[in-house]
Amino acid sequence: MAQHNSTPYEIYQEIFSYISDDDKATLSACSQISPWFRKSMQERMLRCVNLEYSEKCVTDFTNYGRKSIVWADDSSGSSKSERLLSALESSQELAKYIKELKITIKTHDHNPGHHAVYETTTANVLLPYLFSLTTLSVLSTSSSPYETYSKPLQSIIRQLFEKNTNLTNVNLSGIYGFSIAEVQHLPSNVNSLTLSTISNLRPLLPGENASSPGDKDGLTFTPISLYIKDTAHVGDFISALRCGVQVRDQYTYNIIHEYKRRAPYLSFAMLESLEISNIKTLVVANLRALLSFVDPQKLQNLRFQTPLSVYTIYSISFQDSQPFNFMFGYDSGLSESPKLDLAGFSRLKSLEVSGAMMFTQGIVNSFSTGIGSSFSTMTTNIPWISQVIDRLPHPDHSLMSAVENTQGPSLRSIRVVFEVTLTVMNDMNQALDAFSLFDFSPLINSIKSIQRRYQHLHDVVGSLDFQVKVQGHDDHIPIFQRDKFVEALSENHTLQNGAGHNEVLVRVLTLDT
Repeated sequence: MAQHNSTPYEIYQEIFSYISDDDKATLSACSQISPWFRKSMQERMLRCVNLEYSEKCVTDFTNYGRKSIVWADDSSGSSKSERLLSALESSQELAKYIKELKITIKTHDHNPGHHAVYETTTANVLLPYLFSLTTLSVLSTSSSPYETYSKPLQSIIRQLFEKNTNLTNVNLSGIYGFSIAEVQHLPSNVNSLTLSTISNLRPLLPGENASSPGDKDGLTFTPISLYIKDTAHVGDFISALRCGVQVRDQYTYNIIHEYKRRAPYLSFAMLESLEISNIKTLVVANLRALLSFVDPQKLQNLRFQTPLSVYTIYSISFQDSQPFNFMFGYDSGLSESPKLDLAGFSRLKSLEVSGAMMFTQGIVNSFSTGIGSSFSTMTTNIPWISQVIDRLPHPDHSLMSAVENTQGPSLRSIRVVFEVTLTVMNDMNQALDAFSLFDFSPLINSIKSIQRRYQHLHDVVGSLDFQVKVQGHDDHIPIFQRDKFVEALSENHTLQNGAGHNEVLVRVLTLDT
């Protein structure tokens, strides 16, 4: 009698492990081989779900017939959202496998389908099924504010927060003008939050007296990590952190009352990591105001872009018969008390500052003298960034050991990233010469000074990175090679000051043309 040999289940699992989680078709096929494999394949297929919707403007009959924003299905055919909804309707148990959800909202034009009266919105039916999420992301480039979302869509977003009690990471950067009052519905174990612009407006609640708001006392959301992607309306952030609230009448849309809560909807008090991006229009005073809400004894990681309000312009003279020359032009920082003092942030471990260096080639003029000459400019934030680094926390006692410094300054890394823009008319060599001769010593010396102050405790990693973009006039983009730019930096003697113990690493990360 023949003996039946069965392959151990573990062998199949090992084979299946070589299938990418992104290969949904193969995982689906494997799930149909045997009931033994169905559960594990479904878990992998559904763990990370990416849904796409289109932003549409429809008549919202739940909001007095006003035009409102909805997340509509693609009209070209059966969407992934529709297929997933069908699966969940047939077996609600599948929802427990969905742990990570990314929703991408596509925008087709500035006015998102304002003639639409009705759109298929499976999102309104699908999203309430979900209860086991750990990560939620909403991504979009839309500028339609949250208050224009339909009432059902706002309610569904609120339900997502409340039902998914295992959420730890939430990215709402795709929701413009997000109502900060909604964060009180997030579960307390959300550690990481990403926001774009916010609004401290909220509607008048049913039965609420405008002169006596019903939420002066309430929950405060206190994330550990916060990423602010857009500070175009930084005043709303600052107002919200100061407990400010504005109430809008749902009929007239007029602001009918302003008041302060006893506690803010959002608090920076527990932040250990803060990233502030896209602050090129932000003044230093507002950056300082945001940091004033942070507990300096808790913050460990800080990343921000340098405001363009603090920059220095150098005029560069190129003459055939004279040496290359930099001339100080203008320092905008003199106009607004530009200092940013981080010395009190004693628990800070890493600092990353993004700055800008913009080289613009001037026009060659040789008519009057017969000598070829041109005046170009270099715009940079280096002087301001250097003073920020000079004011970082450092040990007071040079003889203190690392063991004794358990509660003192603990800085481990300083990273400066420059977005370099080269605007060249006809001579790329001038741009390369400008970077080979530019004086980086104020920045290098500031980093090296901090490294020396910590050297008896531990090393502080210092790095200077360049992300380069080349552009020309009249759509003419000159040929440019990354190796040439690297060579120009390697020839700059002020960057060589970073060599040796605790050297400052210099890297060219990307090159775009």
